Amino acid sequence: MIITSIPDNFGDLGIVLKDPSLATGRHFPDYLIIGPWRTGTTWLSEMMRLHPDTFITDPKETYYFSHLKSPSKFHINDELMWYLDLFEPQISHSGTRQLLGEGSATYATGLSVEVIRFIYAVNPAIKIIFGVRHPVDRAWSHMKMNMRNEPEKFAGLSEAQKIKKAYSRRHILEAGMYSRHLATWRAVIPEEQLYIFNFDKLEKDPASLFSEVCQFLGVSVSAALLQSVESYGRMNTTSDQKIPRRITARLTKQYRNEINTLGQQYHIHFNGTNIRTKPRRPIVLRGSRNLSYSETFIESHIEYLHASTLHLQDYLPLAASGHSFPILTALNRLRGYINMRRLHHALKKTGGNILIEYGTTAAKALPALRSLKRKIVVHFHGHDAHRAPVVKTYEKAYRELFAEVDALVAVSATMKQALIDMGANPDQVHHIVCGVNTENFQATNVAENPPVFFACGRFVEKKAPQLTIRAFHKAHLQNDAIRLRMAGDGPLWEPCRQLISELNLQSCVELLGVIHHHAVAQELCTCRSFLQHSVTASDGDAEGTPVGVLEAGCCGVPVIATRHAGIADVVVDGETGILVAEFDVDAMSKAILHLAEHPEEARRMGSNARSRVCERYSIQKSIAQLQKLLEY
Repeated sequence: MIITSIPDNFGDLGIVLKDPSLATGRHFPDYLIIGPWRTGTTWLSEMMRLHPDTFITDPKETYYFSHLKSPSKFHINDELMWYLDLFEPQISHSGTRQLLGEGSATYATGLSVEVIRFIYAVNPAIKIIFGVRHPVDRAWSHMKMNMRNEPEKFAGLSEAQKIKKAYSRRHILEAGMYSRHLATWRAVIPEEQLYIFNFDKLEKDPASLFSEVCQFLGVSVSAALLQSVESYGRMNTTSDQKIPRRITARLTKQYRNEINTLGQQYHIHFNGTNIRTKPRRPIVLRGSRNLSYSETFIESHIEYLHASTLHLQDYLPLAASGHSFPILTALNRLRGYINMRRLHHALKKTGGNILIEYGTTAAKALPALRSLKRKIVVHFHGHDAHRAPVVKTYEKAYRELFAEVDALVAVSATMKQALIDMGANPDQVHHIVCGVNTENFQATNVAENPPVFFACGRFVEKKAPQLTIRAFHKAHLQNDAIRLRMAGDGPLWEPCRQLISELNLQSCVELLGVIHHHAVAQELCTCRSFLQHSVTASDGDAEGTPVGVLEAGCCGVPVIATRHAGIADVVVDGETGILVAEFDVDAMSKAILHLAEHPEEARRMGSNARSRVCERYSIQKSIAQLQKLLEY
């Protein structure tokens, strides 16, 4: 931008200019790359240096406007003409003048409104690119930079003393209060001339971030340049030194309100801190010592998170039963209080963050969770989010719980929305499917297997095993070579046995009862397709994402199931299986016949299913997502 005039108050700001007319006709920056130290401004400045249509000063930080009237080691000269001499535009490849810019990190936090008004008065079209990073990550990176760059100030100190001294520097902590600094700039600069870039995106997709910045500045970007950006790597990386846990806790507490403000006012959201700390063993709080045979996902959480366990049943009053927390007598109330205090101290003593299996367990334990100063994640699974009597019983407790804990896990998109409808903050709810151990399930070629169909799960209303039997019966009337094997038990097991007898299916339908997990894998490897006719029960109960569906896919077995809850999230109709409407027995029957009579089609779907499950729904991936939620 070519200067046409200089505001009269330049002298009041500490700017030295002997003759204002000398500045007229000179070039002034078209854009500024700003952002507190360690937010990626150096990387972005270097990328702009690669672009043929943009210019960046060398060095990229001039610090000119940062320390007017208060000289420091960074400030070089008060002369405005010295500053303007730094900008020497060249004609770009497109035949136009290069856009001029500089990248001083201190401009983000050190400029007064008056100085910003001066900049805007000189160039009303100036564009500001403001970098942000998770405040905890940024502060720790800044501390490490100080310890690395100023060894003389930390000489003779132990590692702990160095960190304590770095932490005490107020300007490091203040730099992460982005909302204050942004408010200062937005008081002058129009919103459309301010672009905020997030360090998270720089790490995840640098080429996309660079492309967005170029679009903001109005310059095109070539595919070759984007490829160079992608391969350029990080700038100014610091050591991989681990942060002490107490410092993490302090920073997290200090920036909690700031992170919320950024989300609400500026729609800035961070993926989570990437700080590496020595991991403490997390703790899984579950309802009882004895798990149902179908709750293999809880066993997986404990095993793969290397977690210790506590059982809520050990801390409930003797008279407690059912879904509520009864207050029958003064003695029961005393027992309840004492036991919740015991649970509180047990959780506190472990020192690790907490994963609670089932929302109902968390609601019952709510008195023990308050003031723990631990990260708490509540994992919902199915009935605790969908079953109407349960939701009604815990409606108030859930609202209190949502305000108390850090994160909620839903195993399906439907469940996530249900939790939001109950009052959970959308940013608080994370969709994480319970994954499967892909090493435990070998791929099979279902085209070579006989037309045997396999179903596995509890015999309860939402699993609708009787509808699976009726669908099979209709298919069997047209193809008597097909067979059905069903594993599991439950209240509907006997009615299903009677139904098999009534339909004269004893010779082709076998009820296996509860079978070991290894036997499930063997059944899957010898069948043509897996059947799951899940429905919404009369009391609202619904599935999460059935692990059996994922295990089948992992074996290369196509799934015939209903468009119900999380099943529709993981099964692609026509690609990895066949989906039908709930209670549509005729459609399921036709699907069974189709795969019985078209083995190559079943093989294709099964192959696609295995690829999809291994890529997206492995236990390693789901555990990594849980671990990230449980990190400090």
